[in-house]
Amino acid sequence: MKKKIFVVLGGIIILFLLLNGNNKKTDKPNGESQNTQSRQTYQPSSRPLPKGGRILGIDANETDSVDYNTAFALAKEAGVQAVSLSLNWDSFETEPEKYGLEPNYLQIANLYYPPRNTSVNLSIRPVDTNGKHLPADLRGKKLSDPVVIERFNKFLDYALETLKDTGLNFLAVGNEIDIPFGGNAQEWEEYGVFLKEAANHVHKIKPGLPVGAVITLNGLNENRQEQSKKIGQLSDIVITTYYPMTETAVKNSGEVEKEVENLLKNYPDRPIYFAEAGMPTTSLLGSSQEKQAQFIKTMFQIWDKNISRIKLVSFSWLNDISESQSRNFEKYYGSSDPKFLGFLQTLGLMDREGKAKKGYDALKAEAKARGW
Repeated sequence: MKKKIFVVLGGIIILFLLLNGNNKKTDKPNGESQNTQSRQTYQPSSRPLPKGGRILGIDANETDSVDYNTAFALAKEAGVQAVSLSLNWDSFETEPEKYGLEPNYLQIANLYYPPRNTSVNLSIRPVDTNGKHLPADLRGKKLSDPVVIERFNKFLDYALETLKDTGLNFLAVGNEIDIPFGGNAQEWEEYGVFLKEAANHVHKIKPGLPVGAVITLNGLNENRQEQSKKIGQLSDIVITTYYPMTETAVKNSGEVEKEVENLLKNYPDRPIYFAEAGMPTTSLLGSSQEKQAQFIKTMFQIWDKNISRIKLVSFSWLNDISESQSRNFEKYYGSSDPKFLGFLQTLGLMDREGKAKKGYDALKAEAKARGW
C-alpha cells in the first residue's frame, strides 16, 4: 500500500445521515455527565491567548449509536463554531447540469446551520484523495478542458446559491490533490488552469470567499513542495490536512511543532487553514487517548504562537466510526490494511457510543480557556 493512506482521510461528508437525526429532539448531548472526573482534572495550556478572530471547527459526525443532533450539540458544547461539508462533484451532477442527489445536503445545510450560528468549511471536489470525480459524461476529459471548466462553474453557481444563507469560511476546490496527482506534471498543470478559472468565477459571484485547494501537510512541506507552491500562488489561502503519523506510529509534540513551523516558513504570505487535524488512539500506531489529548493541546499552543497566521483549525472527528462506516471507507479508499482501518476507527474524540475520550476533554478545556 502507498504511504498516502496513513497521512490523509479525504474530506468527510458529515451530513450523509443528517436527515435521520434532524427530527429527533436531542438539544442537549446525552453524554454530558460522562467522564466528569476526567474533565475536571484536565489542565489546559498556561497563558492561553483569547480566541480573537480564530475559527474552531470539527467534523461533527454521527454513528450508529449517536444521532447527528446529539453530535452537533456536543461539538457546540465544546465551543465549536464551524463544521465541514464535503461533496464529490460526480455524486451531485448525475446528468449534465442536473443536480439530483437526494437528500440534498446543500439544502439541508442551508436550513440547519444558520439558525444555529454555525459556519461551514465547504469542499467541492472534482478531485479527492482517491482520484478524479467528474460527472459521467465528462470522464476522460482533462480538467483544463473549457467544457469541464464551464460545467464546474455552473455547478458552483448552483451550490453557492443554494447555500446563500450559510456562512462559508472557505471553498476548497478539490481535496488532497497531491495524492492522486503524485509526480504527474501534466495533471498538476491542468489542475492549475482549472483552479484559476474556478477561483476567478467564485470571486465574481461570491466576493470575499477565500478559494484554494486542499493539499496534505506532507505534500506542502516535502513530497510535492514545488507543485504545491505553484498551486499556492493561484489560491487565496493555504488549506491543508494534518495527521501526524508515519506508516507505523503517531508523532510526538516536538515533531508536530516542527512540521507546522516548516509549513508557516514555506508559505509566509498566505493564511493557513487546517481543514482537518487529527490523531487516532489505536495502539496499532502506538497511540492512546493521552497522546490524542496531547496533540490537541499542542495544536492550540502552536495556534497561540501563530495567531495571526493560522485562521482556522478543524479537528477530525468527533466520534469514532462504526464498523459499517469503516467498511464504507475501506471500499472508498481501497485499503483493508489493519493499521489504516485502526486509524479510521479511532480518530474520534469520543468513542462510537458517545463516551468522551481524553481528546474531547482537551478540546473542551483548551477552547474554553481561550473564550470559545
